[in-house]
Amino acid sequence: MRGSCCHPSLLCLKPTFYLFYFLLSPMLTASSLVNRTIDDQYGDIEEGIFPQYSPPELWAQGATCDHCSITPGILNVSQVFNGTWHDTTYERGQADRVINVAFTGVAVYVYGIVPNSIPNVTTFANISFFLDNELVHQYVHDPNTSSVIEYNTPVYVETSLPNMEHSLEIRFNGLNDSLFLFDYVVYTTTSDLPPQDHLNVPKLVGGLLGGISGITLIVILFYALRRRLLYSRSHPLFTGWNGASLTGLTASESDVGSDYSYKAHAGTSPIMNPRASLPRSTGMINTRSEEVTQGLNPLDIICHRSIPSVPSTARYEDSMAFDQES
Repeated sequence: MRGSCCHPSLLCLKPTFYLFYFLLSPMLTASSLVNRTIDDQYGDIEEGIFPQYSPPELWAQGATCDHCSITPGILNVSQVFNGTWHDTTYERGQADRVINVAFTGVAVYVYGIVPNSIPNVTTFANISFFLDNELVHQYVHDPNTSSVIEYNTPVYVETSLPNMEHSLEIRFNGLNDSLFLFDYVVYTTTSDLPPQDHLNVPKLVGGLLGGISGITLIVILFYALRRRLLYSRSHPLFTGWNGASLTGLTASESDVGSDYSYKAHAGTSPIMNPRASLPRSTGMINTRSEEVTQGLNPLDIICHRSIPSVPSTARYEDSMAFDQES
């Protein structure tokens, strides 16, 4: 039937599925998204992730560099993450400057220090970003005439990554000299929460097993009752003349096209004497109840088989014999 949640002979198990999901959801959601930081100098110590600089001799730790144009005296070191940054200036015709970072997560953010106008210092920036060997972003900074230095500046952001291991490449090249002060990378990853801190595992498991057992028992009982109800509807009971129940009639026995025809019995009580129910003028031979019981199959008890009329003399003799017996 259209509109029903399942076939009539089956159980509608959607509520059961939703209950199972509700019981299991605390276990399925026992993880969360967290942000982790990869510092330019110290990396992500817990995960053991560190940026790789190439060529290494063309990069310098800005906080300790004695030959760099931008020194701690120019920068506000308190605004720099962990007080460290990596400094490089690409000059046209030199080897590309490259930073490689590997991480596993669903988002990544690259932060740098972006200066504007500093006398006799290159502050133009032209940076290419490759994610999983594909060019995904180009960052260009054309400095203005102010002396403002921008800290914690996001130079590349991607927030819709598949949750897998990724490789990030930051590359400097081109026709113009370019400066980059690299500070840190933030990536978003999943973290399994300690069960003892967020879930009472024994109680959760006990409640889950108890709930499943109870629901299973209810489903079994409901299914058994439903099958019994469907069986009783498809196998109605018939009562014979002697009060015995007749069940399991085959299709051939109940076929309307056979030489037996059902006759509705008036009244609320069964007719105990088939001879008394038939008028003697109908042309039907009234046999003894014993002969009916012994000579006919069970269906003959319910149905009266039509027999051709006999000569009137035979009917008269049969009637006289019946009166004498009465």
